[in-house]
Amino acid sequence: SKIKNIYFIGNKYFSNSQLLDVITSKEDSWWKLFTSSALSEQRVEYDKQLLKDFYKNKGFFEVQIESAFASVDKSNNFSLTFSINSGKKHKFGDFEIKTSAATFKDQDVNEIKVLSSKLLKNEIYSTDLVNKLNKQITNFLESKKYSNFEINIQELKKSDGLINIAFQLNEGPKILIDKINIQGNTITEEKVIRDSMFVAEGDYLNSTKVKKSIDNIKSRQLFSKVDYKIVESEKKNFKDFNLLVKEQPTGSITAGVGYGTNGGLFEASINERNFLGQGINLNFTGTLATEEIKGEFSYVDPNFRQSEKEFAVSLFSIRDDYSNSGYQNTRAGNKFATKYEIYEDLFFRPNIGIQYDKLEITGAASNLLKSRAGNFTTTSVGYNFLLDQRDSKFNPTSGSLFYFDQNIATFISDIPTLQTSFGTTFYKELFSEKFIGSAKTRLANVLALDSKDVKLSDRIFASPTDIRGFQPRGIGPIDSNDHVGGNNLATLSLKSTFPNPIPESLRANSFLFLDVGNVWGVDYSSLISSSSKIRSSTGIALDVLSPIGPLTFTYSIPLSKASTDKEQNFTFNIGSSF
Repeated sequence: SKIKNIYFIGNKYFSNSQLLDVITSKEDSWWKLFTSSALSEQRVEYDKQLLKDFYKNKGFFEVQIESAFASVDKSNNFSLTFSINSGKKHKFGDFEIKTSAATFKDQDVNEIKVLSSKLLKNEIYSTDLVNKLNKQITNFLESKKYSNFEINIQELKKSDGLINIAFQLNEGPKILIDKINIQGNTITEEKVIRDSMFVAEGDYLNSTKVKKSIDNIKSRQLFSKVDYKIVESEKKNFKDFNLLVKEQPTGSITAGVGYGTNGGLFEASINERNFLGQGINLNFTGTLATEEIKGEFSYVDPNFRQSEKEFAVSLFSIRDDYSNSGYQNTRAGNKFATKYEIYEDLFFRPNIGIQYDKLEITGAASNLLKSRAGNFTTTSVGYNFLLDQRDSKFNPTSGSLFYFDQNIATFISDIPTLQTSFGTTFYKELFSEKFIGSAKTRLANVLALDSKDVKLSDRIFASPTDIRGFQPRGIGPIDSNDHVGGNNLATLSLKSTFPNPIPESLRANSFLFLDVGNVWGVDYSSLISSSSKIRSSTGIALDVLSPIGPLTFTYSIPLSKASTDKEQNFTFNIGSSF
């Protein structure tokens, strides 16, 4: 039977609509396609706990959900009623940090007290704030290289209604790992999982390395669930590490469309993240746009021949057809790269590549472009440094990411160049865990190393994620009515997630963004505008895991632009897993 109505009695602080959003039971309505309105005793009990957690998080420390009962009408439909005794709202009172071991330095304990004071002082009691402080203390201790510790939280209501909080820091026992037992990997080879871990049999159990291992396994996106338990071992002073994973589809077929002022774009890709169960990533992407056809294939082995080094190879072919401007540019090439950790969280990625370019004049191109027609061969060597200090590689909520990248087209190339780029991304929780903000910057430059000018295919263009609202080759210097890229790029992107009303079962993420930046500088002619105008855009994006596959919608509005810019306001992607 269906639930016709849901009522809340005794509630004095929140509207019915707010509380309906908290519980999983739903009133029956024709438009609720993805939610169930059937009455379930187990679900009602779960809803009682959800309501209690909600009220407690809002400061009602002593809330009681006294009862939940259902009545049936003549049509055999139910009305569900929750009786709530919220009690009074409480604030945080005193807070202290207790330690029972000399392991913790006084300076570090004092810094934890400062963290506590900043977060809890004069605030309404909230379980979210307590958990947030617990997470901050854990991250702080791990950053100070404390490896074995326990945090116990004590909450005590005083007679004046304030809630005192005490954090007890204890040194954790030193335990050796006897066996690592992995369960649930019906497709993925066990060595792939073990290669992703930072603990091994015979090591001391280290909470920092365990957390890093779980995060690293999750970041591979091979499993829908990754969990672990520490259990007793047959050996004295040892523990067994039981790792439980749940396989998920790792193959995907996606298709996307975009539309803007200069026509449409269609992109499709086939990706397999776990080829033959060995964690190898294969990807093929094809793009068909008004003025471009592109195909790219890549192969990435995260642990090539058990060397603890990543090996990657990519092949690509691109044809840019600017018939209206009288020229066509064809490019094809490949690149080989490896990547490995040279210091904690610092990665090094050297690479080599070769590329063939052919610029053909097909009509009334400008004299400048005609002078650059011909065939070019480029051999390049490059390197990348990446410092990854995010709290998680998968959906990070804090931390930072830095990279520095250089590629040198060697002097045996037809046109030697030096390409340099630098980027940073910072993540921070804003108002709550539902608002995760990020700030991303990117700087890039290309210059010729001899008297020749940078060839057209080496010039810099803004990517679709640099400045949304514009086509990938839609801003910057213009020659013969077409964008020819610049010698310089600078972008800043601010983004924040925010709550949405879509059911949690669809795992929908929504965010707002503001992008600012520009592409400028032309070295081959002083007659071409260097494009000094700053571009900016704002918009909204939504990612939904729907029954027909993952959906992505992005709508962007340019705030500042040049008259020659090519806009792309809307993009849509749909995919399916296999």
